[in-house]
Amino acid sequence: MLNDQEKVPNELLYLNSEEFAQYKGFLSEILAKTEDPTAMRLLIDHYLDERLIINFGAAAIDPVLNVLKRSQGLMRRASALMTLSYFLQEKAEGFTAQARDRDKILAAILDTAVSDPEFILRVEAAKALGKSGDASCLKALESIAKNDPYHFTTKAILGVDEGAQPGQEVTRYPVRIAARKAIEDIKTRNKING
Repeated sequence: MLNDQEKVPNELLYLNSEEFAQYKGFLSEILAKTEDPTAMRLLIDHYLDERLIINFGAAAIDPVLNVLKRSQGLMRRASALMTLSYFLQEKAEGFTAQARDRDKILAAILDTAVSDPEFILRVEAAKALGKSGDASCLKALESIAKNDPYHFTTKAILGVDEGAQPGQEVTRYPVRIAARKAIEDIKTRNKING
């Protein structure tokens, strides 16, 4: 706890303010519109947001893949994963990865879904594969849906845990659940039965 003599400088308070966050967001949007490679590097290093990085198209793929593969920060890697997922999604406007770039992104996301040490990144990677709609991922997703080891025990929730009484202990496998949902999404999108 700070006493009156140890007040936080106004400059530090401003850096944690909502106004500064909005200002930083506006500046980042302006930088992204320049499509300048130096601006791209700054944004990837300091403000990785898929809505902004998309402006740089294919030039951003390898630097973002680098963040996913090499960064130690969980949030940075999660942002890279979301950005790569966004590159795969069909859009009315903006960049969508094609051919070799698409394959490279899918391979990195699939590797994350299968082997990342952080279960939350495996969950998000499985979701990204589902959003991609790419049927080539089905076999790997089926394996994840059966074999991912991460689980936790919690109390059953009425309407969520079929066959369990409220309050009864149940085991949940969040990565497996995300993989099953991704499989459903891909099969629905590609009109695959079974």
